[in-house]
Amino acid sequence: MARSQNATFRGDEPKSIGDRIRGESYARLIADGLASRDWSIGEIDDWRDAGFLIPLVHEKANIVIVVSQYHGDDRRWILQIAPAQSPGWIRRLLGTVVVATPGQIHDVASDIHAILVDGGCSEFLWCWDDLADSDVCDCVPMPDGR
Repeated sequence: MARSQNATFRGDEPKSIGDRIRGESYARLIADGLASRDWSIGEIDDWRDAGFLIPLVHEKANIVIVVSQYHGDDRRWILQIAPAQSPGWIRRLLGTVVVATPGQIHDVASDIHAILVDGGCSEFLWCWDDLADSDVCDCVPMPDGR
């Protein structure tokens, strides 16, 4: 089963907040856009000193979004949308359920894609479970988990 939807895209960061880690303004743009679409947004947090993490909840789905700058390119960005915690096989055997389905991940990806397009971003590459930088990517979020 597919776990995360990943993207790369191009855009000029709307407003750089802070000097150390770029991308917070994109994280806030995404969070504000999702909040207006009835997603419950948690606190945006610094993610491993490399980007920003946005937790969200909607219809029993617990999802995290990470946005980070692509190393070596000031206008290219990386995005990952994944279940908040994906249980391993032992946890599944003991009854832990997946906290977000591929369909729910795709719904978030589609909303984020629209938010970023409205924000002036372009050159999207989307794929499941890998860095979105290959021939198997598409220019829009891929719906079927492949």
